[in-house]
Amino acid sequence: SLDLVAFWMPDRLTILLAATGLVGAALDIDPPLQERLIGGLAGFGTLWLVAFGYRHLRGRDGMGGGDPKLFGAIGLWLGWQMLPAVLLIASMVGLGAVLTMRVGGKPVTGQTAMPFGALLAIAAYPAWLFMIASGG
Repeated sequence: SLDLVAFWMPDRLTILLAATGLVGAALDIDPPLQERLIGGLAGFGTLWLVAFGYRHLRGRDGMGGGDPKLFGAIGLWLGWQMLPAVLLIASMVGLGAVLTMRVGGKPVTGQTAMPFGALLAIAAYPAWLFMIASGG
């Protein structure tokens, strides 16, 4: 993932992901269009608000601009119901990465950057598999 290496997610790829999520709705694949649209707005809006709040409270960016876009695209794929699970899994994987870094002797501070887009992508996959396995 480019986010892992360069902390960058190309908008073209995120737009393609979002568009294919809408194609799924056009093909009548669950979740329905309304749930996907709510997921897209909720995913983008949630992380945008977190980034906005952090920037205004701390006076610096704490999240890249691609993270809200990617979470919105994931919402267009999975619908709004799966977004909390994706966010939880991504956060747990991130926490595991931080713990691994600390155990390995790498210093972790409030300035240590984490590629949250990559964590969201990792988390979206098992959420999607669960959704398919449960018939949704």
